[in-house]
Amino acid sequence: MLRAADLDYFILALGRAVRAAVPPGGPEAAFAARIFDALETPGRPPAAAPHPRRPLPAGALEDAFALAARGPEPVQQVAGALRAMDPRLAWGPRPGSEDGDPAFREAHANAVVAGADGLERRGDVRVGVSLVAPRTDYVQHRHPPEELYFVLAPGDWWREDLGWRARPAGSIQHNPPNAWHNMRTGETPLLAVWCLWTADA
Repeated sequence: MLRAADLDYFILALGRAVRAAVPPGGPEAAFAARIFDALETPGRPPAAAPHPRRPLPAGALEDAFALAARGPEPVQQVAGALRAMDPRLAWGPRPGSEDGDPAFREAHANAVVAGADGLERRGDVRVGVSLVAPRTDYVQHRHPPEELYFVLAPGDWWREDLGWRARPAGSIQHNPPNAWHNMRTGETPLLAVWCLWTADA
């Protein structure tokens, strides 16, 4: 099955960038290999194309893309591919945030690229993007699938066994299954691509 050209370019650029960023021989490298080996086989087209929606912090997205454009070359390539695909993405707040702080709902957005509800349907891997506006704390959360972020616009990441760490553009954040984690921003927005292994979830 053929993959849409913009999605194919994004996944190829992301795979190259992540494989180059992970420490060799560690759990991050093994996880990246599992994710991107699986993504070599395209998924199915969605039953209905996701209805494109802009993120509520739309200005933050433009600022994040501008930051990424000044980052290392792999970041520029992934961000450029994401920007080309952005008109097709359905951005929205984190599920379950409806009853929470309205200010938080308006200060973040996520979009699914590949997965059950993405531009490409698949059950083994879920790939998406998170945007967090400046001066915002995301919600502490955890989930059974193992996860890896590739950072396009910098921010701080927290994991229960590591504490807070600054993650610059081009770096990764790895979260083992069910590890509590979080992220926050200072004066600039955060933009990151995440990959979840959902085949065993």
